[in-house]
Amino acid sequence: MTGPWLAVAAAFALVALNGFFVATEFALVKVRPTRLDELARRGSGAARRTRRLVDRLDEYLSATQLGITLASLALGWIGEPAFAHLIEPVATRAGLAPATTEAIAAALSFLLITFLHIVFGELAPKSLAIQRPEGTALAVSAPMHWFHVVFYPAIWALNAVAAAALRLIGLKPASESETIHTEEELRLIVASMRSGKAGSRRLDVVERTLRLPQRVARDLMVPRQDIAYFRLDQTPEERREIARKTWHSRYPVIESDIDHIAGIFNVRDAFVAGSDPRTPEEMRALLRPPLYVPESMSAEALFRELRGRKQRLAIVVDEYGGTAGIVTVQDLIDAIVGETGDEYSQEGAWIKPLAGGRFHIDPRTSVADFAEHFGVQIEAESAASVGGLVIERLRRIPAVGDKVAIGPWELTVEEMDGPRIATLSAARSG
Repeated sequence: MTGPWLAVAAAFALVALNGFFVATEFALVKVRPTRLDELARRGSGAARRTRRLVDRLDEYLSATQLGITLASLALGWIGEPAFAHLIEPVATRAGLAPATTEAIAAALSFLLITFLHIVFGELAPKSLAIQRPEGTALAVSAPMHWFHVVFYPAIWALNAVAAAALRLIGLKPASESETIHTEEELRLIVASMRSGKAGSRRLDVVERTLRLPQRVARDLMVPRQDIAYFRLDQTPEERREIARKTWHSRYPVIESDIDHIAGIFNVRDAFVAGSDPRTPEEMRALLRPPLYVPESMSAEALFRELRGRKQRLAIVVDEYGGTAGIVTVQDLIDAIVGETGDEYSQEGAWIKPLAGGRFHIDPRTSVADFAEHFGVQIEAESAASVGGLVIERLRRIPAVGDKVAIGPWELTVEEMDGPRIATLSAARSG
């Protein structure tokens, strides 16, 4: 084989070498470690070797980048002159001037090298590795391991210099092995899990967690009319009666009305003090200052506020400064894992199945929980609860027997307590 043709063969070899490193890079990123573990348990030595490469992903991705750079530089150094040398005689026989011949040969050889490099050195191996990451990774693991061994000093030095340069400008070196998903990516993951065999309980927790940033204190709070509270001037016997009925550990203590809260009473404080306060002054001495939050505060910010203040309960206030409700850490936990309750809970599920495909609905059920349970999309103007949604749709105080359509479901007012909805039922329309 003569010199020019040998150089052309070397150029094709360099294109293939570039493709090898590109395929290695994408295969190592795409291959599933769990699948490698499974193959390794079956006795595959290639899988065990590939798993070691994936465990040191940063180092081997740096090695592939070094290989791609060296192959590309060598291709330009050897390939362009080789193809130009073959093209020049053809242009010369066309009777062109020597300068023109050299320019045409250089341009055509550059285009040819670029075409080979992009198509066969980049795009084709990338597509192969993405479509068949497992087979590709197993095939390239051995040569890639030895390339890493030979060039390890250079790889280490280049990484160290790059990291130092980033630190000089105040940046932290990134790690390719760090997998960070956006919220949309997580939602796609959940959707794919829905079609698989993942436990529905775990999926519910993931989905509720993703929805949490969209919820505000008003969605999670116990509304003011349902707050269990003590009055500052109550007797110990009256407080004990309330505690026996509600079984809470903390109670807001009000002065004249629910909009004027003197503080938060922790039942444990009374046990620690060794006495049950009998006068307003004794009660005030045991109260803790209340934490106030706006009803528009996001659930995430609310959780941070409660944790930062080391509080378990917050008073939710409306835009006028009045008490809208209370929210607890337990409410936030329930928003993620569903209603948990405790050994003292007196209430059942807020959505209960009835005979004939009907459901009992507590009107305090949040719109978000109702939508999740029944798989419907609901556009509410301002209502946070299902009871509020019914009133919002009716545009008046409901009466027993009133019906409201929510998607394929029909809500019926079963019982009223004055102007408040006491009980709702849900059944499929038609």
